[in-house]
Amino acid sequence: ALAALAGRLDFRVGVTDDRADWLVPEAFPADCELDPTAEAAVARLQHWEGGRYAALVTRGFREDLAALAALRDVAEWTYVGLLGSRRRVAAVLAEVPD
Repeated sequence: ALAALAGRLDFRVGVTDDRADWLVPEAFPADCELDPTAEAAVARLQHWEGGRYAALVTRGFREDLAALAALRDVAEWTYVGLLGSRRRVAAVLAEVPD
C-alpha cells in the first residue's frame, strides 16, 4: 500500500524484500523497482537524482538493523523513517553505531 501511494505521489519507488514469494511484480506499481537485498537497493539508489526517502517497514529487529546499516552507504538522505512502536524504534536506534 505504501509503494502504491508513493507511486501516485510521483515518487520513484523501490521495494526490497529477501523473500522471493513476497517480491512479485504483480503486487507493486508497474514502475516499482524490486531488489532482493538492501545492498542491491542501495547500489541502485546511488544513481537516483533528487531527494532520497526511505521508509523501513521490515518484519523484525534484525532486518531493521541490516537495512539501516545498508542505508548508511548512501551519502545524502532527505528522510529515513522506521515503522514500529516507540519501544521497537528506540531499541533499534540504540543498536545503531554512530
